[in-house]
Amino acid sequence: MKSEDEKQADADSARFCHQLVLDFPIERVFQKIYISAKFLEVQQECMKNLYVSIVGCKVYTIEDRVWVRDPSTRKDIPTRRKREYEVKYNSNSYEAWCVCKLMESSGIICRHIIAVFEKNDVEVVHDMFILQRWRKD
Repeated sequence: MKSEDEKQADADSARFCHQLVLDFPIERVFQKIYISAKFLEVQQECMKNLYVSIVGCKVYTIEDRVWVRDPSTRKDIPTRRKREYEVKYNSNSYEAWCVCKLMESSGIICRHIIAVFEKNDVEVVHDMFILQRWRKD
């Protein structure tokens, strides 16, 4: 059953191309290479990025809203509470690490790293953020 679902997802990804919502360079990269389901997850992180503000530099301190999942609608909703996250960024190699660990747990780049990339005009995505499992090819 799961393999059939994955085959269907691969077929859908080959036929359809989701629109860009925010036209971030990072969003464009993942639109081209990721299957639809994973691209939509990255796109959600891009949209949530609108709630993020960068507070520090060197090791970036990112202020973000706390998000909760509404059980009835199964959608993430921002709360008024805020939390700070730290992102370490290497401008020479385009590598970045965030304390939220979304990349390590879900396999998608987090909005905190996207915010740092946007601030630094990064249009190159390091291989550490592109998992072969979610690629269209």
